[in-house]
Amino acid sequence: MSEALVTLRGIRRRAQGTVILQGCDWPIPYGLTALVGPNGAGKTTLLRIAAGILHADGGELRWGEREPASPSSLRRLVAYVPQFPGLHPRLTVAEHLERDAMWSGSHHPRQRARQTLRRLGLDRWGERRCERLDGAERRLVAVARAWVRRCRLILFDEPTADLDPEARARFWFALSELLRADASVKAAVVTTHLFDEVTAFTSQVAVLARGRILYAGPVTGLAQAAQGRCACLPAAASGTLPGDIVGVDADGRYRVLLPVGVTAPPGSEPRAPLPLDGYLVTIRGEAG
Repeated sequence: MSEALVTLRGIRRRAQGTVILQGCDWPIPYGLTALVGPNGAGKTTLLRIAAGILHADGGELRWGEREPASPSSLRRLVAYVPQFPGLHPRLTVAEHLERDAMWSGSHHPRQRARQTLRRLGLDRWGERRCERLDGAERRLVAVARAWVRRCRLILFDEPTADLDPEARARFWFALSELLRADASVKAAVVTTHLFDEVTAFTSQVAVLARGRILYAGPVTGLAQAAQGRCACLPAAASGTLPGDIVGVDADGRYRVLLPVGVTAPPGSEPRAPLPLDGYLVTIRGEAG
């Protein structure tokens, strides 16, 4: 089996004279991956290109080692879920899933829809009209829709940005259950700015900045980019902190990322780098 489900090679995209993606290479791996990057980095653009919704100005996409994938095949095999997924307000959740299952070729759409609802613990939602769903419930229905369509790859664009902790946990549970229980779903990508989600729910991460994927690999590997630049300082030193605060320990000490070439001040202690440290180093172009 190829290490990548879908491979993006040399993807380029401009919009209104601005370069958004420039020679972007990204082998999207099997399993669950977080896609992170600054606001405006092009994460949504990259996902929409990978889904066959948006046309790239250059480059190609391949399924594993096969011939370049066409936009029509991408739209059939990839589900793109925006931050605010649209649903037909007058349909019930079950009706929506039945329609999706039918369009994807299921011979038993009603059975497929009911099985999906039961697997995700959403049985009680089946007869609820979509217009009555709140934002968190819409995200879970979006997971169910991708599942019922048997998409190979699911791309979620900031699905948890406005959810409370309980709703976020339910989303990640549903997505993890989908990947575990349905062999037809091979991979999922989730964009997020919440690094606690990256470390808690994913083992793989890709960092997009300056039009390129600057890092793609294990979350633990991202942390290593900041090796030797992380320190803990006492709270009393807050007025003269030599770097960026990335957190506060239970005892009140500041976790600091030191600038390149800056030595930790007296009274500080070295600490192990976090994925957030490695992310900051990477997007600033300071990784070795």
